[in-house]
Amino acid sequence: MVSSINGASYRNLRIGGLASGMDTDEIIAKLISREKNKVDSLKADKQLAVWQQEAYHEIRDMLYKFKNDCFNVFDSENNILLTGGSKNVALSNTANDFEKYIDILANGDAVNGKYIINEIKQIAKASSTQSTAKCSGAIKGTVDLNSLTYPLDYSGYNNKVFAISLDGVMRMVNVNKSYANSTELINDLNSQFNDFYGDDRVKASISSENTLELTAPNSIIQTINVVDSPANFLEDVGIKSGDRNLLNIDRSAEQLFNENDQISFRINGELFTFDKSTSVRDIMDEINVSDAKVTITYSTLTDKFTLESKDTGVSSNIEISNISGNFFGHSSYINITDTEIKNGQDAILYINDESKTSEITRSSNVFTIDGVTYSLKEKTTQAIEYNVENNTEGVYDKIFNFVKSFNEMISTIHEKINEKQYLEYKPLTDEEKAGMSEKQIELWEEKAKSGILRRDSILMNIEKNLRYAFWDKVDGVSISFKDIGITLPKEDHSKFELIIDETKLKEEISKDPNRVMKLFKKEEDIKYRATLSSKDRARRYGEIGFAQRVHDVIMDNVRISRDEAGNKGVLLEKAGLNGDSSQNENILNDKIEKIEKRVKQAIERMQNKEDRYWQKFSAMEAAIQRMNSQSEWLYSQFSQ
Repeated sequence: MVSSINGASYRNLRIGGLASGMDTDEIIAKLISREKNKVDSLKADKQLAVWQQEAYHEIRDMLYKFKNDCFNVFDSENNILLTGGSKNVALSNTANDFEKYIDILANGDAVNGKYIINEIKQIAKASSTQSTAKCSGAIKGTVDLNSLTYPLDYSGYNNKVFAISLDGVMRMVNVNKSYANSTELINDLNSQFNDFYGDDRVKASISSENTLELTAPNSIIQTINVVDSPANFLEDVGIKSGDRNLLNIDRSAEQLFNENDQISFRINGELFTFDKSTSVRDIMDEINVSDAKVTITYSTLTDKFTLESKDTGVSSNIEISNISGNFFGHSSYINITDTEIKNGQDAILYINDESKTSEITRSSNVFTIDGVTYSLKEKTTQAIEYNVENNTEGVYDKIFNFVKSFNEMISTIHEKINEKQYLEYKPLTDEEKAGMSEKQIELWEEKAKSGILRRDSILMNIEKNLRYAFWDKVDGVSISFKDIGITLPKEDHSKFELIIDETKLKEEISKDPNRVMKLFKKEEDIKYRATLSSKDRARRYGEIGFAQRVHDVIMDNVRISRDEAGNKGVLLEKAGLNGDSSQNENILNDKIEKIEKRVKQAIERMQNKEDRYWQKFSAMEAAIQRMNSQSEWLYSQFSQ
């Protein structure tokens, strides 16, 4: 049973030397110092693990940056693995509008020399068809004008009956008259439209169904009801406020064309089936993303649909078979009645052919011949002369930038591996930080973090693999890096830094840029992937160039794909990557979580022990207090 003073439990009441005069806090702090040191030690272990994880993240981010700087597929100027850049295309005539007709790009396989495009006779085109007539073309009323009661009298309303907008320019149409018949109404509307916009820009007429029809060739018109007008002219003639002389393709086929059947058709063998409530836009989108290899569009300028094959050339074609509904076919409400379209054309040009006797024909406007890629834009009879030549400066810059980035990367890794440790600088406790300034804490932790990755096996393995990537011979390449002017320091063998002899390297590039670039980017049929067998890895390694090997080393450490054992890149397995599953599933994160659990347990043990001591000291203080009270009572009795 726990004794109490005035009903208070000793377990919860801490009496600190009031009766005994002892410094209870200090005594108990010393009694639990072993447990407190254990908590501090575990917290220090956790902090070291966090710092180590952050240091790995810095290395990981550095490798990612190198990968993005040197192997970015969208940056042909700096990506040392891409074929472009080793050759230049230079115009040798004064055709100022050269780029209007063609773009020319030479890769490393192009043969140096002078070339002439004598004529671009024809541009490749896709097979296509278009609506044979406008699909809407007019704003049409639904009321038979002969069914209205004449005279049609709006004369009692003040100049506000309805509005019309032509290409965004709105005018008020005053129908505040009495019309003897529909002809008078049409004539008055046309007179006002001509005054507003010029002759025949907007025309009113009577349709074949004897309804009011508003048209505006190559322009967009819209009718707008005037809210404060009690005479709703538009409603009387069966026109809705907001109607336009265009199709609203966000509306369904049923709403636009009174489709009352399921819509079904085939294009190039692909079957499409839609409910009549499907919007025309959704039908078009489905066609465009399908395997039919066609694109359908609607122009608000022409009010027509266009169906075009995605392929170009005479071999391109479009086959349409309407099954149900009237989207296509003889009764097509988009006015595309063709069933087979084959009107594409090939690109035709002449190269180095002054007599123009040997046509070069291609189905696409973009094609490559002998390492030169041509992108045709327009036909022309104007001769275009150009030279293919070695791009010495471009190749040199690409190699220089790669080597510079490589040196910075491997130097940073080497420094981390050999960074000095200051073992006397441990992670600070909360009590120690409380007695220091922010600057003092910063300087202390800088020393404590130093050497956090010293002699680290992961970094040492990366450094070793990067060195061997340079040292090991590239199979099938007859020259070495020394032959092209790239060497290592002669004096300091511990420092791995590539040194470029600019004169020597540029000389070798000018002779044969492809031979030089093979040392860096030579490829192998076996492509890099996480699941390569050790045999395939070895074969790939021997065949590929230095830059390819560096790429593989980086990918082995930072890839998010898994190998056959289920592991991601080494650095991700060790320290994780934000936004990836490895963010929480990595070795250091597991270690930190385990330490946190042990810290929690150690704190609980320390607090329990502290509570027990406080319970005993509080009971002692209470007993001493009772004894003092009794002594005082006895003293008072003897003093009477």
